[in-house]
Amino acid sequence: MRYTEGVYKRNRNGKLVYDGVLAYYDEHGKRKFAHRERKTQSAAREALRKLRNELEDRGPKALEKNVVSFVQLADYCEKEIYVQAEYNSAGEKLFGVRNASAYKHTSNTSATSLEPGSSRIFRSPM
Repeated sequence: MRYTEGVYKRNRNGKLVYDGVLAYYDEHGKRKFAHRERKTQSAAREALRKLRNELEDRGPKALEKNVVSFVQLADYCEKEIYVQAEYNSAGEKLFGVRNASAYKHTSNTSATSLEPGSSRIFRSPM
């Protein structure tokens, strides 16, 4: 595995931080960078050490960040989290929500059009 690493001083918003940078190559030979900012140089080196160990153990695929859209997140929640509740023999709820029909989303709403407190639009009126 080819990689290089280093810790650099940066001035972020008037504060001194240390940026640990790990440059590595993915499966296709494309150069990628992973950054870890910390308050001290030794903390940045430690973060880089953990990152390097993960790269060596699990490969470059482990360092990729999974970015999902709002619609993908809403679909996941609808299928995995907001499901009809199941109860055990004692009547205790095991998982799910009591009223799954109250949680729904419309896929034509984009995340950029949302404002704080607008999560109420994803709940149907009771």
